[in-house]
Amino acid sequence: MMSTTERPEPAADLLHRVARGEEDALAACYARFGGALLALARRFMGSREDAEDSLHDLFVALPETARSWRGDGAPEAWLRRVIVRVCLMRLRQERRLTMLDADASAALPDGRRDGAHTVSRLTLERAIAALPQGERQAFVLREVEGYPFAEIAELLGISRNAAEVRCCRARERLRHVLTEGP
Repeated sequence: MMSTTERPEPAADLLHRVARGEEDALAACYARFGGALLALARRFMGSREDAEDSLHDLFVALPETARSWRGDGAPEAWLRRVIVRVCLMRLRQERRLTMLDADASAALPDGRRDGAHTVSRLTLERAIAALPQGERQAFVLREVEGYPFAEIAELLGISRNAAEVRCCRARERLRHVLTEGP
């Protein structure tokens, strides 16, 4: 157990230990990064179940995958890129690249705004989940995770212009749903 004076293990050291196959390192990595990676996967995939499956896939393969990390850049950023790639692989395997969760749009509550036109976090998350998959992916990567359009294009296998268009369309759909209703 770590005392209050000890510093947490540097993320780079932790990832190197995971690459060596140290089980306690994998558990520590999950405890440290699992929540943030699950949140990203959930926003990206649109459902908690798919996000949990993606996170599981990531951690099952992480000891082997971590061997490809060269130590350049922050381990946290590298892990975010890996979870995005895992999510994309799951979507391709399931041939879901253009399908929506039909229940997501029906789940939007009737009261979309209060007197000050603010939107609850739950309403916003549901509206994002209801976006068409390609738009949702571009929007989450740009607006939530802060990726540049060039990197979004690379991750999604589309042109930079297409990434910009998808993100713009997602913003327009969200603006419409959150201010006027479906």
